[in-house]
Amino acid sequence: MKKIAVLFKLKDPSCREGYEYAHKNLPQEMREILTLAGIKNYTIWNYKTLLFGYYECEDPEKTNEILKASPVFAAWRKQMEQYVYMEPVTNQKEWDLELLFEHQ
Repeated sequence: MKKIAVLFKLKDPSCREGYEYAHKNLPQEMREILTLAGIKNYTIWNYKTLLFGYYECEDPEKTNEILKASPVFAAWRKQMEQYVYMEPVTNQKEWDLELLFEHQ
């Protein structure tokens, strides 16, 4: 099982309520695509405007292929743009994190 972590951030503190509401009311279709993509133990943590996402999957490349091909996932990502900061030039909104330490 591969562990995946990403860092992203809210546009500003006022976006937290809408972002949290959207995730508490995640559409069933979105839950289904996450499951189909093999995503397990998905959590998102918040500190001020910073968001830390963590999930596990067997094959990250396959997971990404399934997500990229999904219109449901594309619509969800588009909806999240109202809350999440995007780099002006690149439109990047997530930064992959590298695992440096683990204790099991």
